[in-house]
Amino acid sequence: MYPSDNEPIKVQLTDKGKIMFDKIYLYRPTPVSIEGDIYTFNCSANQLLYYFERFGDAALILSPKKLGIFMRNYYHYALKKYKSLYKNTD
Repeated sequence: MYPSDNEPIKVQLTDKGKIMFDKIYLYRPTPVSIEGDIYTFNCSANQLLYYFERFGDAALILSPKKLGIFMRNYYHYALKKYKSLYKNTD
C-alpha cells in the first residue's frame, strides 16, 4: 500500500492512545524508543498505518510527513462520507 523508506517513524500518543497501545497487541509495532508521549518505530509504513488507523485522535503521526499526510487524508475522506450520509442530523 505505501512504500517504506527505512526512515524512523514518530508517533505522538495521548493518554488514551497509550492505553490503547498497551491493550491492542495484534500487528503492534515495537517501539525503538519512547520519550514521553513520542514513540519512535523502525517498522514498515504499512504496519504502522494499519495499526494506528484505529486510534483516531489518540495518535498523531509526526514524521515522516508523508505518512502524516496519508493518515490525514484517510480521516478526511471518511469524514466527508459520513457528513454527506448524515446531513442535518446534528
